[in-house]
Formats: sequence, C-alpha cells, structure tokens
Amino acid sequence: MLFLTCSSKLVSLRRLLIRSFPESLKVCGALHHIIHDNPFRLQVLVDQWPEFTSVICRPPFEEMTDPLDPYTNTYFVFSKDPQSLHHMLQDPQTVKWNQELQIQGCQPELGKVLQEVSSTYGSDMHTTSNLLYMRDGMK
Repeated sequence: MLFLTCSSKLVSLRRLLIRSFPESLKVCGALHHIIHDNPFRLQVLVDQWPEFTSVICRPPFEEMTDPLDPYTNTYFVFSKDPQSLHHMLQDPQTVKWNQELQIQGCQPELGKVLQEVSSTYGSDMHTTSNLLYMRDGMK
C-alpha cells in the first residue's frame, strides 16, 4: 500500500480513473477535492503505482477522532481487482474497523469483499444501493 501525495501523480490517477466512469465516480470526486486545495484533508492510498488496481481515499486516522461518527469516518473506494482491494482492506493502516464508518463506491460487485473483510473484524457491513442517472451530451 502506498500513499500518493505528489500532485502530478494525483492528476495522472484522476485521468486514469475517468476512463472507468461512472464506477470510479466517488474516488474521482474525492480526487477533485484533493487536487484543488484538499479542504477535507483526504489521503489517497493505492495498492501499487503506477500500475494500480485499487484506490482508497480517506481522512487521516488522526482526524477520525469520533468512533461513532460514520460521516467523519468516510472512505471512497474503487477497484479493478476485488482481490487487491481485499488485501488492502485487511491492512490495519488502511481502515479503522473498530469505528462506525461508511465506505462509498459505485461498484456493487465489491460488496462481497467488504462483507468478508468486515466480518473478519467482527462487524457486519450494511449495504445500500443508490442509482446514478446521467444524461448523455451534457455541456
């Protein structure tokens, strides 16, 4: 797992993720904020660079001070390889599983991975599904 902090790497990552739209929407939105002054002080973690398969954006652990606040403890996830994401999520430096949290993403197929990893930490992951409607040809 690597932390990406270099602005040129973050821009490159966003450019690559745009190719996976709309599945990468949540991470692209987080990257937009990070590239433009990072008002939420988010961090970017990738499984490897430059040939990444999984990306997680999250606040720094030291800012996740309220263990009962899932809004402060929010993660944004995108993965091209569920096994890679599974491995990343098991790393104790990636997710604080002992807190209330929310993991946002636009890939329903990652739900199984999230359920498996959360159960190894003794918690159940409640999933919800929302629809995203996009109009073609918007200017």
